[in-house]
Amino acid sequence: MLLNAVIIILREVMEASLIISLFLAFSQRHRINRFWLVSALPVGLISAIIYAMSIVTVSQWFDGVGQEIVNATIHSLIYLMLLLLVVLSFQTEMQSYKKVMRCLMFIGVVLFPVPQ
Repeated sequence: MLLNAVIIILREVMEASLIISLFLAFSQRHRINRFWLVSALPVGLISAIIYAMSIVTVSQWFDGVGQEIVNATIHSLIYLMLLLLVVLSFQTEMQSYKKVMRCLMFIGVVLFPVPQ
């Protein structure tokens, strides 16, 4: 029982640390201020608490598979943010895209702490 809990926590922590590390690497490579991370973590925590408080209602959506659909949508959005960051990182006019990249990383971190 305890081993299962440890494995689940490690899986979630490793996934979160990998995604946030990728966002931080983009931030460092393009010399973007890391204030987006400091402001995104509390907002993500608040959104996770709100989602957890309404999980009973969300689970009833779509004939009982609402939680799975919402989680899949959130993960798809996070990976879409990563894809857009990769595409934007190859643009030649980086100065005009820094604000967009900062917003994409902010949204990706805000969406990530959603409970599974």
